[in-house]
Amino acid sequence: MPCPRVSIVIPTYNRASLIGQTLDSVDRQTFRDFEVIVLDDGSTDRTPDLIRARHGPVRYLRQERRGAAAARNHALAEAQGELVAFLDSDDLWLPEFLEEVVSALNDAPNAALGYSDFRTIDAAGSVLRGHRKRQHGGNVVAPLFASIFIHTSCVVARRERILEAGGFDEQLEATEDYDLWLRLSLTYPFVSVPKPLCLRRTHNGSLSRNGNVRILIRKAQLLEEFYRDHGNGAIPRDLARCRLAKTFYTAGKATARHWDFTESAGLFRRSMDYAGSARAMPWYLLSLALRGSPADRGRGGNGQEQDDHST
Repeated sequence: MPCPRVSIVIPTYNRASLIGQTLDSVDRQTFRDFEVIVLDDGSTDRTPDLIRARHGPVRYLRQERRGAAAARNHALAEAQGELVAFLDSDDLWLPEFLEEVVSALNDAPNAALGYSDFRTIDAAGSVLRGHRKRQHGGNVVAPLFASIFIHTSCVVARRERILEAGGFDEQLEATEDYDLWLRLSLTYPFVSVPKPLCLRRTHNGSLSRNGNVRILIRKAQLLEEFYRDHGNGAIPRDLARCRLAKTFYTAGKATARHWDFTESAGLFRRSMDYAGSARAMPWYLLSLALRGSPADRGRGGNGQEQDDHST
C-alpha cells in the first residue's frame, strides 16, 4: 500500500468534548491523500473510548503525560507522509484547508512549510472579532521575530525539514512551535495562503488564555537567545530591540501582578536595556503594571496576560 502524501498529527490531552468536532473537520477535507495520527498525551477522560469508537481510519497512539512537544515528536516518528499537518485537538479546518495549502507547497518546492490564515472562535464555535495579523512569505525571519503570525493548526510542513531541524524542543513548556518556526525560517522560505482556512478555538482550557507567567518569561528569553545566536544580519537591530523591550515589559507586568516584585524588577530592567532611550525607573513601570488597564481595574486588578500567540 503506498504511503499517504500527508500525515495529520493531532496531539490531545483531556479534550473528549471537542476532539470529535476536530476529527469531523478532517473527514470533510476535499484533499483525501492523508493518514490521521492522534497522539494521546496521557488523557484521563473519555478520549480513548471516543477515538476507538470512530468509524474513520485513525491511528491512535498513547504516551504518559510529557507535553505537546513530545507528543508531536512521537507522532512525527510514526508518520509516513512526505508532508505533515499539525492540528490541535480543539481547532477546526475548513474543507479546503489541505487542498489549498498542499497546492501552495507544490508550487514552492524549496519552502519548508506552508500555512493559511485563521479566524478565532469561542468554545461554542462563534467567530470572534479581533485584530488580524499580516501574513508573510519567502524569507520570514525578521517579521516572524517581530510577531507570531503563524498558528500551528494552520501549518503543513515537509517532514524531512522538521526532522532535519531537530523537531520540537521538548524542554519548552510552551512556544515550542514558535521556536521551531523561527529555526526553520533561518534556512528555508515559507509560503502563505491568505485565506482563513483554519478556526482557532479559544476557551478556558486553552493554554493561550491561562495567563501563565512562566510562559511569558520563557518567550522573552527565547527571543533574546534567538537574537543573540542568529540575529546578526538577519534581524534589524531597531526591530529586535523594540520587540525585546516590549516582550520583557509584558513578562514583567504579568509577574508584578502575581506580587513577585524581585523578578518583575529584573524583567523591567531587561526591557529598559533594550528600549535604550527609556530612563524611567523600573518602579514607575511597576506601578503602572499594578494599576492595570481600566478593564483590569474594573475586575479588581486581576486581568490576565495572554501568552505568545497574542503578540
